[in-house]
Amino acid sequence: MMENVLTVLGLIAFVGACVVLGLLVNKIKHLRYTRAWQPIIGVIGGEVHEDPQGGGASSWISGRWKGYTIHARMTPQVRESEYSNYENLFAVGVAEQDGQSSWRTIPRIAVKILSDDDALGDRLRRAGVVARLEKARIRSAWFERHSRYLFVEEDVSPGWIPSPERFVELLDLAVDLARMQQESNA
Repeated sequence: MMENVLTVLGLIAFVGACVVLGLLVNKIKHLRYTRAWQPIIGVIGGEVHEDPQGGGASSWISGRWKGYTIHARMTPQVRESEYSNYENLFAVGVAEQDGQSSWRTIPRIAVKILSDDDALGDRLRRAGVVARLEKARIRSAWFERHSRYLFVEEDVSPGWIPSPERFVELLDLAVDLARMQQESNA
């Protein structure tokens, strides 16, 4: 009987130590991310947020740009699915966007828009979305109808974030795409 009690107490202590260690690792990662954001956080008057899914895999900032609510995300050291390379993904999202259908582009392929609404892809192309993405050399873009976000994403390796100048370019691109998306996806 005493052995069972000691085993249970040992398991409780072990789980507690694991939780504390996990929280400590997450806090250290968050501090590193907060320092990494410093060169660009002022561009949108933003504030740093911890990874909403926990684990410190990514970090977010939120702020405003040209009247839009912006969320930017860094996700360092993401393994490419087909390759053994790692990428440092950086995404800029424009919040509070409306649209009837979700859509996305395919990474690493000449810009092709996929959507459940085939006509939407044509409308977005005519609105200039494909030309704008190709000119900016963006990895991918997508609109999520349910979350009401439009995102653009690129690999910013070897760094974790783009330069302040590139960040401004990504912000302008995301805002332009949001306008085109709103007009084409009503």
